[in-house]
Amino acid sequence: MSPRFWASLKWASLAVSVGSMVLAVGLMVFGDHGAQLLRVVSPVVGTKVEKPLIVERKGKRILWRLQADKAEQQTKGGLLLSRPTLELFTDDGEKVTISGARARFDPLHRNIVFRQQVVALYRQWRLTCDTLAYDSSKDEVTVPGPFVARGDKVTIKGAGLRADRDSQRLWVEHGVNIEDRVSHLLGVQHP
Repeated sequence: MSPRFWASLKWASLAVSVGSMVLAVGLMVFGDHGAQLLRVVSPVVGTKVEKPLIVERKGKRILWRLQADKAEQQTKGGLLLSRPTLELFTDDGEKVTISGARARFDPLHRNIVFRQQVVALYRQWRLTCDTLAYDSSKDEVTVPGPFVARGDKVTIKGAGLRADRDSQRLWVEHGVNIEDRVSHLLGVQHP
């Protein structure tokens, strides 16, 4: 069977396990009222987990690690994360850190969409945007809307960024504006 099947089975098992634990606690707390609890609350939807940690591996190597302050199971099968942080690791062991105010994690496909106050850090670069997505099957990061990336000497503004984690290559679809702060400080005019 494919690794994708086993990963999907792993996430589905996790969801069922968490739901079972919530149901067991509910039945213990509510005693005879447990039957009513079953009719009112689904055992998985609405489940909240404090400080979740999800790690994706390939053999012994960690591909990425996702942490958050809180995770809540949603009705459409995903997890809503509060103050999430994703660490992507390159083949060279370098770390790309992505954080935001909230994110939605799809455990079946292992995709993550960050929203609000998104910041990505890599080497000397700091990228800010409103929405950023990591597609696990393609192993790439996309920023569908506008972004600003600041390095030590250069600021890049644009929209529609795509970055491959493995090759570390970047593509920008449109609206690219590059400001070279060193030339600007020296008074060099660009045509």
